[in-house]
Amino acid sequence: MKKKEFKKQLLAGVRKEMVLDQWEKDGLLRVDPEGVRVIIHYLIWHIWSDIGLVKLNSALFLHLNLRRVSAELPKLTDEYMTVYVDYTDEPNEYGKLGLVPMVQFNSALGFLET
Repeated sequence: MKKKEFKKQLLAGVRKEMVLDQWEKDGLLRVDPEGVRVIIHYLIWHIWSDIGLVKLNSALFLHLNLRRVSAELPKLTDEYMTVYVDYTDEPNEYGKLGLVPMVQFNSALGFLET
């Protein structure tokens, strides 16, 4: 890989991490490193369902692993994270309320079939 290509990929990764950090600050994303789960606002989930949930879940998995390492917990390898979508307590166009478990995902193993 050329240096320019590497730099471009590195900057893209840093930008993704900065967006996830901002979502956490804004309350749109919550990460539970010990519980191996993330909770994401339903609007983000549904916007990404049109764009590509594999990309979103891969970024969330990396973000969760970074949080685990900073909490001195082992990095996930064979475990799946659980993604919960927070539909809040207010009625919405999807007819769901509260936390709804959506998927289990590991960036190396993919989605867990249930």
